[in-house]
Amino acid sequence: MSFSPPQEEIALQDSFFEAALAPENWTSSLERLSDYVGGGAVNLILIEKAGAQPVDVHYGKVDEFAYTSYIQDYISIDPRIPRVLGSPVNTMLLEHQVLTEEERQKSAIYNDLMSRSGMRNQVISLLAADDIFGGFGVAPARDADPFSADQISRLSRQLTSLKQAVRVYTTNRDLQLQRNSLGDLWSKSGKAVLLFDAFGQVLFANSMAEHFIRSGVLKQRHRQIGFADRAAQATWIELWARMRQDPAPRSLEFLATSNLSLEQIGVRLISAEPLLSKVASASTPALVMVLTVLSGETPITQQEVDRFCQLFGITQAESRVVCAVANGLSLAELAVERNVSNDTLRKQLKTAMAKCGVTSQKALISRLERFCFLTQI
Repeated sequence: MSFSPPQEEIALQDSFFEAALAPENWTSSLERLSDYVGGGAVNLILIEKAGAQPVDVHYGKVDEFAYTSYIQDYISIDPRIPRVLGSPVNTMLLEHQVLTEEERQKSAIYNDLMSRSGMRNQVISLLAADDIFGGFGVAPARDADPFSADQISRLSRQLTSLKQAVRVYTTNRDLQLQRNSLGDLWSKSGKAVLLFDAFGQVLFANSMAEHFIRSGVLKQRHRQIGFADRAAQATWIELWARMRQDPAPRSLEFLATSNLSLEQIGVRLISAEPLLSKVASASTPALVMVLTVLSGETPITQQEVDRFCQLFGITQAESRVVCAVANGLSLAELAVERNVSNDTLRKQLKTAMAKCGVTSQKALISRLERFCFLTQI
């Protein structure tokens, strides 16, 4: 005969996963769990190793001053921490299994801070042990008295769901750090980066992307992104649909134009690998959008030009002329710099344009900028 958990337990387990995706809900979720088992003070700690400060802490129903003092000054020397971190995941540990009777009698941490914060006689469990350890603890409502067998049974039924939620939480936390690092890195190189979920809603936008929104290149409404440039908007809708096909292309590109500055903006759409492949999550990225101003002041290097010219059989001498022109140097200035005639440089540039299949310097530079955009991101 199968066991169906009561509605109260289902709602409680749902609250764990809501907190995993919205960490500001952890306190209320932990307090609900404590109430469910007839407990008192409750906490969830993420820590990299014993002796270190936690990277994240959530707690409820506790004396905040005493608990904050414990986290700041004593957790690094608490003998229970290495013992909990060395235990099997999802195993409930009672107080006497992590502290000896002598330690409980003599420990200032236990008899001072733990008693003041209502955290004696905890049931403790290690819920995650990958790159970050996740530890959970809950004390009885009257922390001088241990939990009853029935209370421990009620708690044990929730630990598996809590462990899964903590796994989602730690994975999502790592993902957010990756997003921020990635976005900051690309911001420094002048690239705007946005991450979208499978429904086209924005999960993340770096500072350059926010600049594009403020300047009117991009439009945002209800977490949806569009382009002010109508042609670019139509292309974005079409390519978004193509990126959602199965199998999806790895990447697609198109050009947009700023309505204010008339600058050309290269837009690349990249299919995002599911970073949370084992965990279904509404915040899993499905698409990365990278925007680069093609007519900006960032110089095109000779190395980039050489790679471009190799595709079209352009000689090294012709390549140097192309690089100079692409970076705004006139043929007259280049002639003085290289001590050659204008006619020689003009012939080299004309030959290079013919090999690329263009008839103007503007078209040559546009093709070169597009090549550099596609190969740099």
